[in-house]
Amino acid sequence: MGRLSAGYDKLFGSESALGNSTRVSLASVELLDRPLGLLARLGRQAHNEDGILGTFDGLFVSWQFRPSWALNAAAGYPLEQLTVAPQTQERFESLALAFTPLNAHWDGSIFAATQQFDGLHDRQAVGAEGRYLAQRASLVSVIDYDTFYHSLNTASLLGTLQLPARWSVSFDAEHRNSPVLTTRNALIGQPFTDLDQLLQVFTPQEIYQLARDRTPVTDNYSLTASRPLGQRLQFTAIVSGTSTGATPASGNVPAEPATGLLVTYQAQLYATDLWRTGDFNVITLTHGNTEIGRIDSASLTSRFPVGGAWRLAPRLTVDRLSQLTDGSSETSYLPSVLLDYQRNNKLLQIEAGGQLGHREAFLLLPNGQFVQTQNTTRYYVSVSYRISFPR
Repeated sequence: MGRLSAGYDKLFGSESALGNSTRVSLASVELLDRPLGLLARLGRQAHNEDGILGTFDGLFVSWQFRPSWALNAAAGYPLEQLTVAPQTQERFESLALAFTPLNAHWDGSIFAATQQFDGLHDRQAVGAEGRYLAQRASLVSVIDYDTFYHSLNTASLLGTLQLPARWSVSFDAEHRNSPVLTTRNALIGQPFTDLDQLLQVFTPQEIYQLARDRTPVTDNYSLTASRPLGQRLQFTAIVSGTSTGATPASGNVPAEPATGLLVTYQAQLYATDLWRTGDFNVITLTHGNTEIGRIDSASLTSRFPVGGAWRLAPRLTVDRLSQLTDGSSETSYLPSVLLDYQRNNKLLQIEAGGQLGHREAFLLLPNGQFVQTQNTTRYYVSVSYRISFPR
């Protein structure tokens, strides 16, 4: 069996000098032998378990040697950009042991992963993953610890719970290095593209310290509560918070202060069959603080049938950003409409939209206060066609 997910971007006009690009998300062949319990996959693939950090070019093998036990191994080259060919200066290997007891509500695994970049230690981690799934509750946990840097890369807990009175609650708590601590992080803020160039200026030990300095610790928390209101409405409230630690000045890269706790509140109201049979509507209100200022947003999205396999989805979003740095405020109106046709494994989408923005900045001049205004107008049209091939 083979898998392919790719795209091609063609730029027209004066910006075409930037070049066109081919984007390959997945491109792999897979072999499955059920009697042996063996699965092998070769090529570009995505995997976010067993200590693997997303998309890579390489080989993944899974062997179920007992009904409840499996051994997973992977090796290859990590990929950060989907528009480039395989990059061989960075490579990794991982090994995981998974236990899935029969007729149980839980499973777990332990893993070890190592990674090298231009001949230097890039990542060396051990960890564990666990999942619990019951009728009214679920829980997923991940721990990833780097034994080379002696740093906790990830500790996360994600859960859901069904409560009385038809309430559903989910939570997410994460303490992690952001980005994941790797030696490549030493390149952040540097005028170099690879570690070989950095080694001409710094020693390996200095590079390892630069990687630590460029990797802040981030805490993320979120709590979501939802409840149906009758047969056609559902209410959802979300409270989320994030904080990022400070990073010191080193290697000619300035220090970055801590953000403090930034909290966002969001309320959503879903409605189905409100105007006509088969329609779907969402109203979203958001208020929150970001690193650059306060944001308030309101959006309305609808989707309804217009005949046969055609669906129409108009949307309007209004954003207002009040920036802390210069006291400016910006209001943006983003209308759009999506028309799609879906039949069997074929999907045609036509979308048109735009952005109307107005920004006001208050400048204090010697002769008094001056208000600087800026208006922005953008429009776009896109057409896409997709064919899905069943397995």
